[in-house]
Amino acid sequence: MKNPLVLLLLVVLFVSLPSVVFAQPPLSAVQSGETSQAAPMAEAVKKSWEGPFSGFGIGLGIARDTVEYRGVSVDTPLVGMLPVRVRLGYGLSDSAILYGSIFSFRALNGSSAGEWVEPAGVLGMMFRRGRDSRYYGFAALGAGFGSDPRSIYFRGGSGTEVYPGISLEGACLIEYLNIEDVSFTTVVLDLTFNYHFY
Repeated sequence: MKNPLVLLLLVVLFVSLPSVVFAQPPLSAVQSGETSQAAPMAEAVKKSWEGPFSGFGIGLGIARDTVEYRGVSVDTPLVGMLPVRVRLGYGLSDSAILYGSIFSFRALNGSSAGEWVEPAGVLGMMFRRGRDSRYYGFAALGAGFGSDPRSIYFRGGSGTEVYPGISLEGACLIEYLNIEDVSFTTVVLDLTFNYHFY
């Protein structure tokens, strides 16, 4: 599972990198009295969300499982996690992006140390107040790929753009799985660095 995920991240990086490096601001970005050097600087600070969007993120998180059986619930110890995520989407405007995301987590400690959690996919939306805002929120809903019955996921949080295309996100993910009379609820809190190409 590790090798395909790393390969997918590299493909996204190399496909998106040329469009970022060689991107030129539109001629309309040069206002009267403005030099051609000032226009790219202004464009770099205020990128539009409109159009194709891609990105990936990696960070650190903690997770806890709650197992419930016939009214009795048991919490497992906290486990450190390494979250990895890839996003692809389309910007409807300067303030809204519809996206799909594939993600997984690698356990850093405990009995499952070194193991990758089954990958899952979510569909969601990123939103911000306007082009000038560095802060944005996001919410997504999805399911796991492999197990039957499948886990259901909800992920939401907020982020801030620390540099054009680079952001820091804090998020909460809730996973729910019900097998006969036993229900499993997992809560993951994570902080990730994200590279977005748009």
